[in-house]
Amino acid sequence: MFERLKRLYTDGKITQEGISNAVAKGWITQEQADEIINPQNEVENN
Repeated sequence: MFERLKRLYTDGKITQEGISNAVAKGWITQEQADEIINPQNEVENN
């Protein structure tokens, strides 16, 4: 689910609200949501 949501967000097909809803439904964790919304943080942390 994470990869699919990440792709949809990157493609502009869902918004931050959609990502937040996915967290609320338990589909992804808040950490995964943060990674989707702020992908540059992943690069900086590695």
